[in-house]
Amino acid sequence: MTAEAVVLSKATNKPVKVIWSREDDVKHGAYRPLTAQRMDAAIAADGKLTAWSHRLVADSVLVRARKVVWDKSPGLDGSVAVGMVQPYGIANKHHEYVHQLGGVPVGYWNAVGNGFTIFAVESFMDEVAAKMKKDPLQLRIELMTDPRGKIVLEQLRKVSAWDRPREGRALGVAYNHGGAWNCQIGEVVEVSVDRASGAIKVHKVWAVADPGTAIQPKHLRQQLETGIIWGMSAGLREQIVIKGGEVQHSNFYDYPVPRMDEVPEIEIHIVEGAQGQVSGAGQIGVRDGPGVRAHAQAREHPLAECGQGRAGVLAAQDAGGAEHDHGAVLHAEFQRRGAGQQPRWRRQWPWCRARRPRWQLRVRQPTTPTTQCDSGCRAAGFRRGTRRQP
Repeated sequence: MTAEAVVLSKATNKPVKVIWSREDDVKHGAYRPLTAQRMDAAIAADGKLTAWSHRLVADSVLVRARKVVWDKSPGLDGSVAVGMVQPYGIANKHHEYVHQLGGVPVGYWNAVGNGFTIFAVESFMDEVAAKMKKDPLQLRIELMTDPRGKIVLEQLRKVSAWDRPREGRALGVAYNHGGAWNCQIGEVVEVSVDRASGAIKVHKVWAVADPGTAIQPKHLRQQLETGIIWGMSAGLREQIVIKGGEVQHSNFYDYPVPRMDEVPEIEIHIVEGAQGQVSGAGQIGVRDGPGVRAHAQAREHPLAECGQGRAGVLAAQDAGGAEHDHGAVLHAEFQRRGAGQQPRWRRQWPWCRARRPRWQLRVRQPTTPTTQCDSGCRAAGFRRGTRRQP
């Protein structure tokens, strides 16, 4: 759009304002990157979560939008990988971002990478909790190493009446530390599923946020509410299908978003846990949305019905041949399309085998892994790498 305005302005030697129609915007805009995410966790024989691995394969927004920044830090797009690292107390962690050119123009999405990384992290945490036979919210509280995060989760448990049984409905939970934005948030949603049609209804959302000092509390509440609705729309409705290189959607009639009567009751609680500190809270409501709704849907429909991933047990032998139980190793490959590229089945069930898309993004080892990494990257356990097209 900007380039068009520049070209026309030069040609006419006059100021030019370009306005795209909604059809132009839907068909020719920049989409959120398609991602493939693989997660592994190890549970020791004593029942403790001892290891966590997260591998993200995605295109880079920086390559297209801020090439100068990418050139200074080749191999790692922080705007895409953000959200992978959360303050859960797990002894062994590994996080890896692998850049792959996807051929589709990508751009910044609301909440940037948190929209899909938190979806994977928090959904997988629920799988781990199910394998450990623990309450998913209690597991998060036990693992939380950030004092502010623990207060957020404990407050969330209280305001949502998490422990109260609900007939015909299920609760889901998700958390995000906020990273450099310094604003922590936890969300709980209450959903029900029509087992005949598969339709998912979100009845209520509770959100607890700790922005440090809330300078404008009313504005913060508004941002949280709009972000929650955005996340709900992304998780349940929005998708872009590309066939033959052409986007198949053009307007709201074939790119649906939630209607007013579908918006749930939203209850916001603000905890000012770091007085004197300020944070970026403009997009925090979006971050937990897809993951928390997926969790609630999975609790409404047990894993046996709609598997959230794959689970198995890893057994290894030492040099002497003795077999050791290294705990249950869980694998979850979250393969979904972004705000512009969600598979059709995503609107009905999360990760249902019966509705798995026909395409699959194959994950390989990076062809040219590099060791250059700044201190923050090393602390997070990131490994940079690039790879060829599959």
